[in-house]
Amino acid sequence: MDTERVRRLLAIANDPAASDNEQRIALEQAQRLMNKHAIEEWQLEEDHDDVEIIKRKIRLDTNPCNLDMAKLANIVARGNRCRATYGCRRAGNGRNVVNAVWIYGVRADADRTEAIWTAMETSRAVMWRERQDGARQAIGLKETGQAGNWTLEK
Repeated sequence: MDTERVRRLLAIANDPAASDNEQRIALEQAQRLMNKHAIEEWQLEEDHDDVEIIKRKIRLDTNPCNLDMAKLANIVARGNRCRATYGCRRAGNGRNVVNAVWIYGVRADADRTEAIWTAMETSRAVMWRERQDGARQAIGLKETGQAGNWTLEK
């Protein structure tokens, strides 16, 4: 079975008696097999009941792109051996609006997924803000000093 082979390779990778080259090659092969056969880290544990699967909730501000953001979160989660789901609420117009994403996985993988997701969202927000400010400058808008108030430059 593939999980047994991965366990043996990981044992070699963690064996202090093995050379550095043997450890590196064993780890690379184990990772390759885990990716190829979608083997999760928790599946390699002898007793699955001892593995703690955690759930993280990421709240999303109301945005028409939230469904696409939830799909992207699932891609990021799967790339880090986690799973993601999303929750909706009913908006005033009767449409479902995605308002949260939940990430499930072992603690280390969920931490990594959340960190990558947060970095991606921060980057997106900064780029959006720069584009918005550039567009305002291009049409001659100037901030009045009061929050959210803009006036046309003369």
